[in-house]
Amino acid sequence: MYLIKKETLPASTYLDEMTINQIADFQNNKYAENTKAAYVQDIEYFAAWLNAACGEKFIPQPLPRERLAPGEVALPLPIDLLKKYISNHLKGLEPEVDRILCTPVLLKNGKTVTYKANPGPLSLATVERRLAALSVLHTVKGFKGYNNPCRDPEIREFFTLYRREYGDMQKQSLPITEDILNQMMDATDDSLTGIRDRALLAFGWATGGRRRSEICSATFERLIRTGDGYVYRAGKSKTNQKGENKEFPLKGDAAAILDEWLKALEKLSITSGPLFRGIDQTGKVSNNPLFPTSVNYIVKKLIRKIGLEDTKYSAHSLRSGFATESGIKNIPEQDAMALTDHKDVATFRRYRRLGSVLNNPGANIFTRKKSAQGVISNEHL
Repeated sequence: MYLIKKETLPASTYLDEMTINQIADFQNNKYAENTKAAYVQDIEYFAAWLNAACGEKFIPQPLPRERLAPGEVALPLPIDLLKKYISNHLKGLEPEVDRILCTPVLLKNGKTVTYKANPGPLSLATVERRLAALSVLHTVKGFKGYNNPCRDPEIREFFTLYRREYGDMQKQSLPITEDILNQMMDATDDSLTGIRDRALLAFGWATGGRRRSEICSATFERLIRTGDGYVYRAGKSKTNQKGENKEFPLKGDAAAILDEWLKALEKLSITSGPLFRGIDQTGKVSNNPLFPTSVNYIVKKLIRKIGLEDTKYSAHSLRSGFATESGIKNIPEQDAMALTDHKDVATFRRYRRLGSVLNNPGANIFTRKKSAQGVISNEHL
């Protein structure tokens, strides 16, 4: 039984079907489906990079060195190659390699794939995730413990050095706090699209900062009406692999904003299925849910409308924004985490910290005062 549906996987250029299936079946339900699919894409990217940067072909199988043809690289990957992979992506690739990876490639099935969205260095978090994907590949092929070069002490030490240098420079989306959220809603109109966008923002933010995949998978059937709002009963997610029902409240103004969208859908005889759907240029509402990329597009579109730089915000800004706002408003950490559903306290505190800093009473210590003449006297110095 495949844990990743075959149709959700990218059309593989380098990986054989057996390897894709091994990654999909890796330790049963250890990872979310989206994570597993991302691992496959990350391994594909490594192969594309290897070909562009080194002119070598990646063979995702453990083979004796003497069986490799010239220009082929197989598992286990050499330590020096992993060092090159890490440092090149944190420091920046050669311009020609960047150009190749950013150029769409036509696949045999007629589809195209672009391995790198934009030229330039990658964030530390992205490189870490891609190293984790290579580590998973080694594990499913039988290289465990220190036999896995991605877990070699030398690689860990090498990565630690980069983490010290780049750790504070990670490209993280800025948080959408309450004031920014209100500005974004003010930037919408009263069309079906505007009503939907307001409801999406209210739902995604006020229920604790739902991930974009959770927003897209939200349905009428999981929405429970209460006296002063709603309770949303979420199912399987990144941090809820067993699919246990977890309930998140939606109250007050956020509930009223969602109500407006539900009433608009009811007029169209839509009372079941996906909550958030695509709307075409003629105003026709789709039967299908929005794609996660669409949530990102909506957030960036409204960020631009209020005059902020959209490259600094993403769908994840809703999640980090809720956590940040919980620090600003001194909401107890355990209460806020119950809504965000963070499992890792350190991760949650990284988002909350900014809000807590802004809420520090010491932040209000300075008040600018002018003397009667408009100049502060030196008498008190």
